[in-house]
Amino acid sequence: MIRLSFTCAVLALLAGHLDALQMREECVTPNSSRGTCIEVKDCTPLLDLLKAKPLSQAQLEYLRKLQCGFNDRKPLVCCSQQDPELKPPDAEVVEDVSSHRNLPLLRNDICGQFSDDRLIGRLTVYLNEMPWMALIAYSESKGNESTFRCGGTIINDFYILTAAHCFDYLKNGIRPIDCEEEEFMDMKSCAPEPEDIPIAQMVVHPQYTGKSGLQNDIALIRLTSQINFSSDSVRPVCLPIGLSVQEQNLVGKWLTVAGWGVTEKYTSSRVLLKGNVPVKSNAECEQLYKNQLQISNTSQLCTGGVRDTCNRDSGGPLTYYGPMEGSLRVIQHGIVSFGPQTCGNTELPAVYTRVGYYMKWILDNISS
Repeated sequence: MIRLSFTCAVLALLAGHLDALQMREECVTPNSSRGTCIEVKDCTPLLDLLKAKPLSQAQLEYLRKLQCGFNDRKPLVCCSQQDPELKPPDAEVVEDVSSHRNLPLLRNDICGQFSDDRLIGRLTVYLNEMPWMALIAYSESKGNESTFRCGGTIINDFYILTAAHCFDYLKNGIRPIDCEEEEFMDMKSCAPEPEDIPIAQMVVHPQYTGKSGLQNDIALIRLTSQINFSSDSVRPVCLPIGLSVQEQNLVGKWLTVAGWGVTEKYTSSRVLLKGNVPVKSNAECEQLYKNQLQISNTSQLCTGGVRDTCNRDSGGPLTYYGPMEGSLRVIQHGIVSFGPQTCGNTELPAVYTRVGYYMKWILDNISS
């Protein structure tokens, strides 16, 4: 619908000109590129530009100048394959990080390890099954008791990966209190007491668009002290490294999401919960959200069709299994970003920030 309306707008603009060239005559664009006078529907570069994104006023004015004649009352345009003005904006590009200078800061030697008997099909979270899970707590006003608001994942000795929208409250001057690096299990068989580590620094993606768009919904937390990996109850998750993993086609696969979020009973869980969710194509996701938000083909993932994430699962991980350092490990592919307001809604997909797309940003912003 949107693309059609832009095409109609362009035709309406062109209809006001009365230049005299005939169909398929040679022409010159305003940028001095040689072209051919043809109908809009036959000009592939122009059609690609219309499909790429809404046009600016300057672009619409340029299209007006491309008009070169009429063919049976249909406006013709001077179409050139070399005209830079007709090239759509650069597509999102995933950057390979397999040689990044900060790659050694990730603990690929111990990340994402699991036992084979806990691999697939079980929704019970075993003790130490997800030792990379973290909870982020803050108070809504000075002096109030802090409560856990978002999830996150341990990615190395000092850093937690989470969603940028978890820190929207900073605009109101609310201060985060601490971050919990251990998972809660049933009270009969517990990991060591969770360790609360204060936050030293928060790095929110500079192009995060806020809740109005939720693009680039990713953030890093640096802790004030180093995480102790001497116990099996605390370990980092693996991150996607190398283009084959960063760009892995996950559509149709069932990935695992975990968190302490609001359950279908509208209460926060006291124990860590997980669920398996199918990845949907971004085209299907874009269609379902077309009247609400823009969905990126490269920097976001969508899952849905079954019971999915809920409030306070924000910032938590979407994981899948893959090779790392010669063994099968748990790799984080997504960060819980947003979804339907009603928990368990199967009509709208849940949307995740795609970690593989942001690997360079992550590595650029961590330090020893």
